[in-house]
Amino acid sequence: FRATDKRVPATASSATTHPEVTPETAARFDPLVGSTLADRYRIIRKLGKLPLVRCLRGQMSQVFLNLVKNAVEAIDKKGSITLRTLKKGAKVIIEISDTGRGIPPAQLPNIFRPFFTTKEQGTGLGLSLARHIVEAHDGTIEVSSTPGQGSRFTILLPFGKTGSPAAQRV
Repeated sequence: FRATDKRVPATASSATTHPEVTPETAARFDPLVGSTLADRYRIIRKLGKLPLVRCLRGQMSQVFLNLVKNAVEAIDKKGSITLRTLKKGAKVIIEISDTGRGIPPAQLPNIFRPFFTTKEQGTGLGLSLARHIVEAHDGTIEVSSTPGQGSRFTILLPFGKTGSPAAQRV
């Protein structure tokens, strides 16, 4: 990937201009997730106004796609996926949560480990890659989960930097 110096908005209102930047865009990946699953979930958007975030849009888009795809696959019957954004201090917070089956506590320490999967057809690379991308943008990704109730992935990204060495390395 080539590093970029572009500052791109991470707001719901800019989704048509820079769609890859917002988690709202992840909802547009529904056809990639599979049309047979679409009747099992609904997407709830709670998108706040955010400042500009320096990032590599294609890579952050991949993070959102992985998290939304996992959320859809975690919903067995009917449920919802909530996309939430807000600003707190010098960070932008992006939450993707679901009302799916949740992650057993014994598996939580391993979910970001490369090749760890609980899926028959999984590679175990989605969450590992997501963490790598977020950390390369000087951010963090956290998870909280309750079996039988769902999971929440929280991404924290800095904003307002003139340049992020980590983002330049990717």
